[in-house]
Amino acid sequence: MDSVKQIKETDKAVLIFGAGTAGKFWFSALCKKFEIIGFIDNNPQKQKEEYLGLPVYSVENFKSIKANDIAVIICLGDMAEKANVITQMEQCGLKHNETLFDIKDFLKKIPDDEYLRMMYRIHMKKELNLDNPQTFNEKLQWLKLYDRKPEYTAMADKYEVRKFVAEKIGEEYLIPLLGVWDRFEDIDFNKLPNQFVLKCNHDSGSVVICKDKNTFDLEAAKTKLNNSLTQNYYYFAREWPYKNIKPRIIAEKYMVDESGVELKDYKMFCFNGEPKYIQVDFDRFIKHKRNIYDTEWNYIPVSVQYPTDPEKVINKPSKLGEMLSLARILSKNIPHVRVDFYHIENAPLILFAEFAFYNDAGFGKFGSLWDRKFGECIGRV
Repeated sequence: MDSVKQIKETDKAVLIFGAGTAGKFWFSALCKKFEIIGFIDNNPQKQKEEYLGLPVYSVENFKSIKANDIAVIICLGDMAEKANVITQMEQCGLKHNETLFDIKDFLKKIPDDEYLRMMYRIHMKKELNLDNPQTFNEKLQWLKLYDRKPEYTAMADKYEVRKFVAEKIGEEYLIPLLGVWDRFEDIDFNKLPNQFVLKCNHDSGSVVICKDKNTFDLEAAKTKLNNSLTQNYYYFAREWPYKNIKPRIIAEKYMVDESGVELKDYKMFCFNGEPKYIQVDFDRFIKHKRNIYDTEWNYIPVSVQYPTDPEKVINKPSKLGEMLSLARILSKNIPHVRVDFYHIENAPLILFAEFAFYNDAGFGKFGSLWDRKFGECIGRV
């Protein structure tokens, strides 16, 4: 019996270990699913007060109330602290994965549709309509569940996608690859140039940039990438294409655009093979902003997750027409996918960046009007 059914079917009440930010977040996620009767926390100050209107127990207090009909869910992020908490709770007589659950392990047991409804409620502050989705974000959640073509896995894999892109539009649109490894320890840094980019192929955000090997923090890079290699990115937002990707590390050539400091990408929102909107992110290292344009390069007054800046002059890419043509080829017969390109004016180069099937994981904040307009582009699902 899995942990979710086990708590439900035995009518176990739940205590959350961690009366802080993480505990609050998961309380809001789980309160409609289980009877949460309080928190446990090792901070004596927190034990003197209620949290979210519920009592906060010390481990010693818990020993006095522990019963077979109570389960404990641990909501801590720090691995060392979590290991200590598990030891404390096991000393109270709880059994790991029977009455004691790590929130990450616990959440993996929740079916995708239930998990998405729960996360949508938290992020969007409303219920998810999967029966008749109308908005862009709702339809992205629906596509996560019901549009699962095998080729999506390779398209989401930052290494395997290179073969896909080369076959569709040609190798000349790929950033030069410097290497691929299963483990960080296998990388021979002596064979890499002075500047390079390391990233994992199976997730988002695990990017390490080396601008000078003499000042490169090898240990920080090792910690970041090794941690990423242990994660299955699918579980964070149930983005199905990531589920079965074999984790690896790739190295690519370090590149900047005409700004000399960053490499702007042009994110093309494509619907059934037709690009409709283009997102440009800029000032990432100052104050991240994001502008949206139509395919004629008219500014669209909508803010998507980050602030927009109508005063910022972003020139129409000289090869916009070619990028749009390439996006049509790469997104053919897909209800929705975002096709991202880098464009370097002073080269001039067009380079493929990545595919993204679920913009902002389907939790993007950009107002009900534009949420519906983007959703209409997908059509009826």
